[in-house]
Amino acid sequence: MKSIRMIKRYLSFTLLFFLLVGTKITAQTQKKQKFSISEENIKKYYPYLEFMYGKETLENMKRSNPAKYYYELWYHCESFYIKRNALKEGIPLNEEIIDIKRFEQNRKEKTEVEVTLPGFKDLLVLKPKEELKKAELYFKNNYKYK
Repeated sequence: MKSIRMIKRYLSFTLLFFLLVGTKITAQTQKKQKFSISEENIKKYYPYLEFMYGKETLENMKRSNPAKYYYELWYHCESFYIKRNALKEGIPLNEEIIDIKRFEQNRKEKTEVEVTLPGFKDLLVLKPKEELKKAELYFKNNYKYK
């Protein structure tokens, strides 16, 4: 009887150990996820952001609310991508002129969405809403308000 109790206790401790270690690894993996903004995309989309917000407003946002600034920058540069030559007919899409907010109603919670733009042979691919939420949280945690 004593050996059965010891085996149960050992198994309980072993299970608890693996649960704790697994939780810690998962938490570290999620914490290490980074949301970068490519220099190439900043060059493409920053002029549109300046037009939309105004140069002075954008600079003020960068100084006073860096989390919002970097999230907006990420959102307008990285929350979507272009799938080139996806369709047989049409002209190439100049992604620098895209107002990504116009397509928000198409975005899904957990899956990417391909949006066909009439007259273009390229598709606009929206990243999932859950990725936007993770990015917003990342920028809030890593770029504190002043």
